[in-house]
Amino acid sequence: MNPPFQRPLRFELEYARELNRLLANFLVFPSSANMQEINQRMTEYKAMAEFLEQFADTLATSMITQLANRNAISWRQAATQASQGKTIYQMLKQEIAGDKELYLHRLIAENATYIKTLPSSIAELVSQHIQREQMAGLRSSEIIKTLPGAVHRLKRFEIERLARTEVAKADTAITRVRSESLGLAWYQWETANDARVRQAHRYMDAVLVAWNDPPAPEALIGMKSEGHYNAGNIYNCRCVALPLVTLSQVSWPARVYFQGRISRLTQYKFALMSSLPLQLSS
Repeated sequence: MNPPFQRPLRFELEYARELNRLLANFLVFPSSANMQEINQRMTEYKAMAEFLEQFADTLATSMITQLANRNAISWRQAATQASQGKTIYQMLKQEIAGDKELYLHRLIAENATYIKTLPSSIAELVSQHIQREQMAGLRSSEIIKTLPGAVHRLKRFEIERLARTEVAKADTAITRVRSESLGLAWYQWETANDARVRQAHRYMDAVLVAWNDPPAPEALIGMKSEGHYNAGNIYNCRCVALPLVTLSQVSWPARVYFQGRISRLTQYKFALMSSLPLQLSS
């Protein structure tokens, strides 16, 4: 079965492109700049939050709204595979009347805050780069020559990190609030299934997880814990949370995260353990 919920890659790319367009003309140093002028410009760059206010609100509103609309399409597709399809359609109709508006406003405000901190984050990375070069014994003139390329790479790194992380987090949050409004307490963790998937997330692939009991994936494989979180809810995560709308979407027996460990359960044992209604299996 091809799951209707997919990683929102198109929105990541659009989001990153808009951020790049805004920041392209900032933190650009003239060839005649000295280290004092560079430090002054970085200080000014860090203080751009007020300037970004309107842009951040506009971009965040656009991104969250588009994500919510795309997510609704995924739910409509899921409804065709679930016995409670009519209930899902009814939920989406109620949302059109504004039932989720306050929640989306909260997501927008959080996202706008992250956008406004982006210049400060980039300036801090540039400062760290300069300090490392100085400690390596390079003269200021040598550092300044290579600085444009370094700034470009650091901008790109930070923008892509923000776009990937925040779009994924918002998408997971919208999926979760719709799942819980339907009484769907579980989802299936799905990775991007490529060589870039981190080891801890590869271990979580296809695992069933309760929204209110997120795992600590790193700790489960003996690594230093990054804390407890759901799929898509940590930096640079490309994983997707697939709401469990029907037990038939799972290959049984399945791996299930419960009470701090992963166990392999049959469909019957999972239904008993999770107190799911029997009609969910149809």
